[in-house]
Amino acid sequence: MLAAASELLDRGDVVTVSVQDIAQAAGVSKAAVFRHFGDRSGLIRHILEPRATTLREAVTGGPPPLGPGAAPADALAAYLDALFDFVCRNRVLIRAFEYLGPDAYYSNDASRFWIAELRRRLSVVNPRRDTDYLAYAVFTACPLR
Repeated sequence: MLAAASELLDRGDVVTVSVQDIAQAAGVSKAAVFRHFGDRSGLIRHILEPRATTLREAVTGGPPPLGPGAAPADALAAYLDALFDFVCRNRVLIRAFEYLGPDAYYSNDASRFWIAELRRRLSVVNPRRDTDYLAYAVFTACPLR
């Protein structure tokens, strides 16, 4: 089911891909999709979770400059590159969160981690700035469209 959903959502328009379309592509009933994932947001979270985990692991334990140990400015630049790349590669799924509710994307665990990490890296580079504001401003500037 995840493979079928991922393929349909990655190449299609979030609005036009229905749970019925996903069920049909996976060869299961619509009820099976709902039983397994609960709802559309659960399905989207299950698709994004392993992708987000890969980025989180690179940030927390990978080699510098994305992982620990790089100079602060290099670490920030590498993090922004990785974050923007992630958003660009997953923009259709991320946009799907917009249709689930106004805060659905920003309130999930992955987004909270990314914003906190961005805030942390910004504060190391320039501790006198309002890094809370900057982190949200930069995070929302990631190209979704």
